Amino acid sequence: MRTRRLILCLSLAALTLPGWCGNLTITKVWPEKVCFRPGETAQIAVEVANAGAAATQATVTLVVNFGLDQSEGAPAQTLALPAKGKATATFSYPIPAERKWGHEVVATAAEVGGAPVSAREFFTVGKNPWEVGHYSDIFG
Repeated sequence: MRTRRLILCLSLAALTLPGWCGNLTITKVWPEKVCFRPGETAQIAVEVANAGAAATQATVTLVVNFGLDQSEGAPAQTLALPAKGKATATFSYPIPAERKWGHEVVATAAEVGGAPVSAREFFTVGKNPWEVGHYSDIFG
């Protein structure tokens, strides 16, 4: 009896969850390369999908986290999303000449008055790709 109730509750939650979460999904956060050199400008594409039956607009923001506790943002962009369609915002992020190591890119999209959705991706910065690539051997 408890199992049936649990299955019923989970089924109802699965049916109603998309309505609670909104129509937007970030389907891709994609830096153009995995490893950049210090001083380069990273081009980062953010693809947003609209599952709704009506066209909408979304504000897309991008934050780059680096070091242990530092972050920088890029200017927000507004995307026009067709009904049941996708659109892409491309951000330019200038990497300072003294910057190195790993960076996390966090993209957030939200409709006016809607719940924000986010996704993330990573890239590295180094003069020599070997200096940022070989540390992965430590972890197997």
